Amino acid sequence: SHVGKGGAFVRPGLYMCKFDGQGELLIEKDGNVIQNNGTSLMINVTSKNGVRFRITRTNSSDPVRNITMVPLELSGRNFPEDPFHPEFIAELSGASILRFSQWLRVDSNDYNSMNQPRNWSLRTLTTDQTQNCLAGVALEYMVALSNKLHASPWFGLPKAASVTDSYHIQFANMVKATLDPDLLIYIEYRDEGPGSLTQEQAQQSLMIFTIWEGVFGPDETARRLRRVVNI
Repeated sequence: SHVGKGGAFVRPGLYMCKFDGQGELLIEKDGNVIQNNGTSLMINVTSKNGVRFRITRTNSSDPVRNITMVPLELSGRNFPEDPFHPEFIAELSGASILRFSQWLRVDSNDYNSMNQPRNWSLRTLTTDQTQNCLAGVALEYMVALSNKLHASPWFGLPKAASVTDSYHIQFANMVKATLDPDLLIYIEYRDEGPGSLTQEQAQQSLMIFTIWEGVFGPDETARRLRRVVNI
């Protein structure tokens, strides 16, 4: 694995790298191992070309797995429960609304290929190798960030196949079940003006709104849902 390949930013500094299993891990490129305790390595990173991890030996019955690399000062954190960097949280502190346009990647290219109906089973999960992928960031992280900052989420949503679209129904159900009930929810078809697609914009907006209204019911729709149409 090559973290930071192609110019992606890896901040210089000390990192703690850990893995489970039996074997050896070689650190290459901009990572210099300054302490090695077997399954725990302290790495000094001078970022330019990224850090490459190479498994040079592994035990087939107890293979090298679950490799992590985090800044030394954050090495004791429970990342599944608290995945956001403190500096990231500090930067967003005070925001009342978080617009997750790019995180959902609905209008991520010139051909609108990600604006087509989606399959819920193919969505990005928190356990996936990366969150920087075509399907965008896991919804769980969007909800978790909104809850942590007590900021209302604004979702730019892809096309619905019908008013029974499974992706949209399950998306809305997860938001209803896990988002702080005191927060508002902004929903919008896509995140850009329609241009020549005004009719589609209206049809899709109404379809998506109908789905969410069905999930939340009339009372919660009136209290929490904010339906946005860009023109």
